[in-house]
Amino acid sequence: MISPNRIKFYLDSWVPVYVALLLLTIPFKPLICIMISITVHELFHFLAAIILKIPVTSVRFHVLGIKMTANTMTNLQEMVCALAGPLGGLTLAWVSNKYFMLSICALLHSIFNLIPLYPLDGGRVLFALISLLLPRGKSEWMCKFFQGMFLSLLFAACLYGSYRYHTGAPLLLLTILILQIKIPCKENLVGVQ
Repeated sequence: MISPNRIKFYLDSWVPVYVALLLLTIPFKPLICIMISITVHELFHFLAAIILKIPVTSVRFHVLGIKMTANTMTNLQEMVCALAGPLGGLTLAWVSNKYFMLSICALLHSIFNLIPLYPLDGGRVLFALISLLLPRGKSEWMCKFFQGMFLSLLFAACLYGSYRYHTGAPLLLLTILILQIKIPCKENLVGVQ
């Protein structure tokens, strides 16, 4: 069982500033829907860790979201924990179908988290699945290959959208920025066997 006394909670210093900016720029109702969606998503990750008896050592709240750190997990445990978050969002979307905005926020959050790029849940699932099927050296290479292919398709789609729909360069520049980020895989994943 996970003892709340053993879990360390951290709050990065920029979180209050980020929350204040969100309150100033996003209307209150959508902001509440986004926060509920994120909370349910992370709660399902935490519940999966409890069910699988994986000790959670820390929870860090930072500008890009919430990160839970757990002890070493097997690839199967990693897959189950990673899929639990989007499952929670899809469950929230289904349960809250009378509240359209909450359903949409939960659905979009789940779909976004299933993008096959690490550190998103889809990237964690991709790596764990490939690691179950292939030896270590090949699984690292395959993971990087699939992530590179996905980023290339994203770049091509943004380039097409910029040309076809005259959306300008923001999406294209964002994609170029993402392409500049080193694609992490096994060597940067802590806690996966």
